[in-house]
Amino acid sequence: MQKYQDVSSNALYTQYKKLNSLWKVSKTAWNPTVHVNNIFGNVILSDLSDVPILPYRGENGKIVNPLQEAWTALRKNANGTGYKSDVVELAKRMGVMDADFIQQESRKFRFEDMEKIYTTKANDSEWNTSIGLATNIYRKIKKGIKENKITGTLEDWYRVEDHVFRLNAFMYRIRMGDSYENAALFARKQFIDYDIDAPAINHLRNTATPFLSFTYRMVPILAETAIMRPTKFAKYAALGYGLTNLEGYIGGEEAKIERALLPDYEAGNI
Repeated sequence: MQKYQDVSSNALYTQYKKLNSLWKVSKTAWNPTVHVNNIFGNVILSDLSDVPILPYRGENGKIVNPLQEAWTALRKNANGTGYKSDVVELAKRMGVMDADFIQQESRKFRFEDMEKIYTTKANDSEWNTSIGLATNIYRKIKKGIKENKITGTLEDWYRVEDHVFRLNAFMYRIRMGDSYENAALFARKQFIDYDIDAPAINHLRNTATPFLSFTYRMVPILAETAIMRPTKFAKYAALGYGLTNLEGYIGGEEAKIERALLPDYEAGNI
């Protein structure tokens, strides 16, 4: 207790936030299952705001393939040829690309500051030693076999998954006549703007409720959809009802038996 009394609360909190950021990215971008969830989530968010992701016929009669256009624009910017897509550069200037989870939740996560695995400092506290060892281990995982940056690649994928949908929403709203500013604000808001200024929310997301930022941004989106486009909720309710009954139809009595064996929090219907 005396050791920790001698350490300022700010120093402890700074170390804690580093570990918290590392833990968040290990639960999200480094988890392949979350990539699947992230893509499905972005599809649903697009649908809730009536942003098309499937090909449609534009005003001039030309077929527009929105996600393919967004992906092509992002790929051109990242292919190392020096070519820059005008719409991607515009989206960057308008702040569309800097509101995603990886950018905001993990931006203080600096792998280059880590030391060798299991290297400790003399007279360091248990708190700092634990954090140091944990981050060193994750650095080794990140470095990967033969310098393949496994986790870095996963982070890039996670970022691109978000950017494609954000850029698609931005481009769509411009086509619909929005100003660049309004289109950018829409894309940030609709696809979870993790750049939050509220001090209380930022304190909670760094302490007791690490993923509060998602809920904080998602609830208003769902509320607006319920008021402005209630048919969206009816559609997904019908889909869930159909999937639940399909489970019983395909599995027969086995589905009921399996459901009975599940804990209460997992045994409900979709």
